Amino acid sequence: MAAPTALGGFSCHPSWTAIQSAANGRYVTPYVNGDLYADGTFVGGEQLYRICRDDGWGVDQFAIMAGSNGLWVTTHIDGPGEWYGYLAADSNFLGGWQLFTIKPFGSHVTFKSVANGRYVSAALDWNYAPVMANASSLGGWELFNRINV
Repeated sequence: MAAPTALGGFSCHPSWTAIQSAANGRYVTPYVNGDLYADGTFVGGEQLYRICRDDGWGVDQFAIMAGSNGLWVTTHIDGPGEWYGYLAADSNFLGGWQLFTIKPFGSHVTFKSVANGRYVSAALDWNYAPVMANASSLGGWELFNRINV
């Protein structure tokens, strides 16, 4: 679970971060194929992420690296139909599909995909609550907690 080192203006938060859905209290967890689900009941190695940024990116824009596999979280805007905007920790490189705007919202935070301009949501009406960047507005499913461990 080694984090990238600081290169030029690139740096990662020094602590590992767990991301918890405020709507269901579960932790965002990558499955074997990297797809993210808000269904973890505790914080373990699979629920840890590094939040990273570069001075060349926009204000409040970050990349998220999964500690479980060392890959970057990606918004899949090529996902079919209802899977449009699904998130997976499955990229070896950083580009627009791997960037998110992270902003505080009350006592929570919101994630907005740079790739499609949509808010990240825990789809609680699906089995296992897949995490997807498919919401055009904020509601309870789009609120998360960042827990530094």
